[in-house]
Amino acid sequence: MAYETKAGDVSIFKNNTENPKAPQYTGTCIAPDGTTYRISLWVKEGAKGKFFSGRMETPTAPKPISSFHTFSPSSDDLPF
Repeated sequence: MAYETKAGDVSIFKNNTENPKAPQYTGTCIAPDGTTYRISLWVKEGAKGKFFSGRMETPTAPKPISSFHTFSPSSDDLPF
């Protein structure tokens, strides 16, 4: 039986990257309404010790291309 993500579940994984600004942990969260969020976590040092600082974002869909430039040469446009 495969793991099935349900509403209210959170999955966080270690992010193995060399980039010092990248989050140290990343994952997803499914809100009770079914919306999926991306989670990014950084380990920080505070007055009371280490803690997680994080960001939660909705995944972004690719932006649609608003218009295409079409080229239809006429005999006047051709250089030969």
